[in-house]
Amino acid sequence: MKIESLIARHLYQAKKVTIQNIGTFYLTGEIAPDSDPDKVAVLPENSISFTFDKNAGADEALIGFIMQQTKKIRPLAASDLESYSMLAIQFLNIGKILEINGIGCVVKTQTGTYEFNQGHSVNIISNENQTEHEKKEKKNTSDFSSKVKKKSLPKWLIPVILIIITVSTMIFLYLYYSKKNSSNPNANKNLKPSTSQAASSPESSTSSNTEEADNTSNTINENEFKIVLKEFKFNEKPNAESYLKKLKGYGHSPIIYAHDSISYRVAMTFKRPQTDTAFLKDSLNTFFSVKSFVDFK
Repeated sequence: MKIESLIARHLYQAKKVTIQNIGTFYLTGEIAPDSDPDKVAVLPENSISFTFDKNAGADEALIGFIMQQTKKIRPLAASDLESYSMLAIQFLNIGKILEINGIGCVVKTQTGTYEFNQGHSVNIISNENQTEHEKKEKKNTSDFSSKVKKKSLPKWLIPVILIIITVSTMIFLYLYYSKKNSSNPNANKNLKPSTSQAASSPESSTSSNTEEADNTSNTINENEFKIVLKEFKFNEKPNAESYLKKLKGYGHSPIIYAHDSISYRVAMTFKRPQTDTAFLKDSLNTFFSVKSFVDFK
């Protein structure tokens, strides 16, 4: 319960209450607490008077009343009352009106004294009804808390949501980077290679390999070209064939051919406009990690 409410209740019982460094309030007549805690009790006019005393000490009777109502030990009760008094003085010093529920209002005049104006009505709660009133408030608070807990998400659902978000993010990143990395190879696969692609392995002599290369060159028109992925020395034929087999294992269609009787070349053939050579060469460099070059022969 608030200190100001206890001050008013003590005044109604003891007819006198002192607030430290502010002054003393006096009550004339009787104000009986109503049995109905929600009913408004009316204060008779001029039933409360006030005496300003800037040096007023602590009210021991009020401290005892606070101890009785709050079940606190004396040092805590005295500390609460002193804190209220200090805050009230600070409030008055900045020109604000100090309203004490059930008693009235105190204001600070220009001369530095405190002036009191009595209130007219207040909600009074008797000792017996106070306990019931507190129980009702606690019950309402408990019901509200239980409703909030019911509406909140189950504890097990939070980690599930986090897992779903994490997995979804990982899938999105995987698909994004997979699409980005495979964009160049897909462009190469969509290109239609020349129907004249053939793996011509030179098996006889150097002259026969040169003849096959010349025959192939004669069948290529001006829009057909090769992009050489890797070039091997003539005595490295097994390595060239192994590299060719490796690329075919990946689902590609490269060819191998002899070049000027001094080397073997593994290449991809295309039938495209010559303006596409730069794009195709860059794509193959990225996909196969090579330094390719164009062969128009």
